[in-house]
Amino acid sequence: MLRYALVPMVSLPEGAIDTASSFLNQKEMLRLETLAAPSRREQFVAGRWLVRQLLCEMFGGKPASWNLHIASSGAPEISPFLGVYPSISHSGQWIAAAISDAPVGIDIEQVYPKRDVDAIAGIVCSPSEIEGLKQIGQEQKLREFTTKWTLKEAWLKRDGCGLDFAQMRSLVARSAGIDEANACSWQAEGEVAVAIVSKHIFSLAASALSTLPQLPTYWALDSLKQVLDGPETPSKPAC
Repeated sequence: MLRYALVPMVSLPEGAIDTASSFLNQKEMLRLETLAAPSRREQFVAGRWLVRQLLCEMFGGKPASWNLHIASSGAPEISPFLGVYPSISHSGQWIAAAISDAPVGIDIEQVYPKRDVDAIAGIVCSPSEIEGLKQIGQEQKLREFTTKWTLKEAWLKRDGCGLDFAQMRSLVARSAGIDEANACSWQAEGEVAVAIVSKHIFSLAASALSTLPQLPTYWALDSLKQVLDGPETPSKPAC
């Protein structure tokens, strides 16, 4: 089981942000109070609201009946653990969430037209990916780089890790059929790149709150060591 939702902030029901205290638990409210920027507060509440909507769609109940614990990494966890894993991401005015019965990571990133990809590719890309980016035009390079970033950050989220550039550089994504894919990606309205990493990527389904904008691109995402040594060497979280 793998379900996701991707929505712009403006499409959230009126009052969803203002009624945060009706569904956030005490620890989430305390975390909310530490966020000074209004935009960051809105993103925090919207993400928690969205993942609760997914849980209600799949299993019933009301948003307030789902208790989300905040892990040390800042990621959401369902408490008590019920065999369901949530993931949340936000970028600009977009919010994304996913739930699965296996660890899952979702990431969205805004596509910045003026981003100097050549200057920052070395932060997250493997040597082969950097060489590949050098061979394509600026517009395609921007799309490819942003996609690779989201795939790798979604991988880290799936493993419960924070942002780790060294580990991102150690990951390699290659196009794959849905039968061997552990990740997928697409772009929404040309504004944001979206990626989801899960061993259940074949069962991806959109929430009633959003629709899959297009057929996703499927990927096999592995550590560079696993690519070189072969499939018998399992990749493990480095965090």
